Amino acid sequence: MTLCSGATLAVLRSCGILEREWSLYARLSARYGRIVLITEGGAEDREIAGTLPCGCPVEVIDNPKGLERPAFTAEATARLAGVLSACPETPKTAVVRIDQMWGGDLAVTVCHALRTQGLRTGLVARGGYPWSRFVAWEAGPDSLRATEAASEEGALCRAADVVVGTTESMLDDLRWRYGLRTDRTMLVPNFVPDAARPDDSVAREPGTVLFAGRLVAQKRVDLLIDAVAEASALVGGDLAGRLRLTIAGEGELETELRARAASRGVDATFLPRVRQDELLGMMRACAVYCQTAAYEGHPKTLLEAKACGTPVVVTDGPGLREVVDNGVTGICTKSTPGAVAAGLARVLVDRELAMALGLAAASSVEDSRFDAAVALEARAHKLAIERAGEGATPPPGPVRWDADLLDADEHAAAAAWARSLHGYARRLSDDRRARFCATVETPLYEVIDRAAIETAGGVHPKHHLMRYHDFFVDRINEGERVLDLGCGYGAVARSIVERCGAVVTGMDFSVENVGLARDMAKREGLGDRLHIVEGDITRERAFGPKGEEHFDVVVLSNVLEHLADRERLLAQYVRWYAPRVILIRVPAFDRDWLTAWKRELGVDFRSDPTHETEYTEQSLRDEVRGAGLDVDEMIARWGEYWTQTSVPASRPSGSVRVDDFWVPVGATK
Repeated sequence: MTLCSGATLAVLRSCGILEREWSLYARLSARYGRIVLITEGGAEDREIAGTLPCGCPVEVIDNPKGLERPAFTAEATARLAGVLSACPETPKTAVVRIDQMWGGDLAVTVCHALRTQGLRTGLVARGGYPWSRFVAWEAGPDSLRATEAASEEGALCRAADVVVGTTESMLDDLRWRYGLRTDRTMLVPNFVPDAARPDDSVAREPGTVLFAGRLVAQKRVDLLIDAVAEASALVGGDLAGRLRLTIAGEGELETELRARAASRGVDATFLPRVRQDELLGMMRACAVYCQTAAYEGHPKTLLEAKACGTPVVVTDGPGLREVVDNGVTGICTKSTPGAVAAGLARVLVDRELAMALGLAAASSVEDSRFDAAVALEARAHKLAIERAGEGATPPPGPVRWDADLLDADEHAAAAAWARSLHGYARRLSDDRRARFCATVETPLYEVIDRAAIETAGGVHPKHHLMRYHDFFVDRINEGERVLDLGCGYGAVARSIVERCGAVVTGMDFSVENVGLARDMAKREGLGDRLHIVEGDITRERAFGPKGEEHFDVVVLSNVLEHLADRERLLAQYVRWYAPRVILIRVPAFDRDWLTAWKRELGVDFRSDPTHETEYTEQSLRDEVRGAGLDVDEMIARWGEYWTQTSVPASRPSGSVRVDDFWVPVGATK
């Protein structure tokens, strides 16, 4: 067993989950001659391992020197060879299992080393939750972290003989993303311990709401606190006075959440992590268990609450809605305080409903009991050994093409590619054909875009064909100070300097773009009027060449669509730079029928994968207005919106517009 990167036995014990997680290995140990734990912990992990119940010897390969991951991987592999050579009998088979998807490089390396030594070795890659999806939700789908997580996860899944997931939706996602065959994936749900059962001798405490988990942003405990505050008015009477919230868990947001509960008048008790037996007792005694996370995998605490016969209320985020059958095994609501409060009130007030939900919840998890999970896990190990090294799924390779195409003229070559595409598409089902054709248009556009830039000497021909520089130039006066945010390599900025006689400051986060923009400005003799700086326009304020804070005009040319939290940023640019106007250019969602069809098919319809949004005329007007700006002019041309905005003369200083009212900036989120 290789623990995922950063995990140790000591960490698992401190989190109160070691006993639960080890119970699976303790039961399986009778099938094996030896269990080897590879952990990044040190002496404490060796000590803990000596106390674990097991039907076979347990060896620990630890990391007492605190080596970095690559060095530890090499050392662990070498030490494993020593462990095997010391076995009384030479082993013939082995299973390498990783308990989560991150840190899979160690498991793959260990598996390869064992096979090199002649041992038939199966690799089981288990995901307790969709790790790379979680990273994408936290860091953004186009972030470097998300890309690296997907790459690491994909490499592990493709190397594994069996990929284990805790839900069918998770397995479907892994199969689709990494090209895995169905027969190489297996469903092994998170198990429910035998101790998690209803106890009719324990009376439930009216008005008690329980949550157990980490106090981090993902868990949305702030939403739970707000919901309990609103539920007080809904339950009314004596029950309102007995309504209280118990939160069992620790995390970075504890201080903030304590303050929130106090400010909302919620009777909240915060407890540190509790042992599993204590938590099960709390679940049997509470009136309702509530979980309001933004997203989950296959939440164990929710399963355990259901197993204890506790009525549950959850929000409809990924991972929660799959576990609760609304109105049957619990209540599933929208992710708003009011909706959650209404769900809590229903369960707290209607005791017959609460009892029915609890009974159905307990019955629904019987298939996830410990014995069933052990049998499924054992089958996964057996399949991995049977298929050892035979089922690796490489990613689809590039489509092969004949080198003769290089000598053909463009019409003949295009016809050859067209025949291949038609031939492939004809072999697909109607739905797959539609999705493929809609999806392949994106990389084709990227190829065309790159060819256009290279053919035109590095400057995209759209600059002179679309003449969109005219839009900016015609609205800027001679001598004005202009700020070009997200200036790229400075094409628009140079036009403004040359044609308007303005002084322009450009800011871009790309070191390459900034260097290119400076070189081109110097080459064209514009260095004294064009000032290019490197910076993140979402966090850093730009200043003019002499430290000027304010600018007459702010330019956002094909920039706004790349930003999250756009209304806030627009309002911030107004506060920072006090411009006369902000000139905006963005691509239009309704630029052609194909874009709308892509969205209908559920494929990526963005003109650029880094776009946070694709604008309609109305959505652009709404965002501009939400930032407290007026739309002075909007032109729809070339599949884009060119817009001049300005600060209304009637706007009070330091305020933004909400609906039809001006409110102080600090009063809005």
